[in-house]
Order: sequence, then structure tokens, then C-alpha cells
Amino acid sequence: MNSGIPRTAAEMRQFDETGLSRRQTAGQREAEKQMKAAEEAYQKELGTYRPGVGRRLQTLLKRFFK
Repeated sequence: MNSGIPRTAAEMRQFDETGLSRRQTAGQREAEKQMKAAEEAYQKELGTYRPGVGRRLQTLLKRFFK
């Protein structure tokens, strides 16, 4: 019977790594946003930044609805 609840230490680590174990706090979400923004800025500085579809759509909508 697999209830999805980890029972061993290895299962617990895997459960934590997948992000299924618990929700993020507001501070963690904000830190993740800041980290992602810093990574984008770094990639832009190097000239290797390629935005994904979501980022392109977000930029397009911001330009259209200003």
C-alpha cells in the first residue's frame, strides 16, 4: 500500500527534493523570485539570456496593456 507518505530517510530526502513535502512560505517565494531575477540579469549581462514562452507572453501583455 503506497500512501505517498515517505517512510525511510531516502524517501524523505526525495520527497523534500521534489517540493511536494510542504508549501513555501512568503519569504521563500520572495527569495526564489529574487534569485530568478538575479539569474536573468546575469545571463543578460553575459548575452546568453533566452526568455521562455511565459516570459515572452508576459512582456508582450505588459507592452500591450500599458
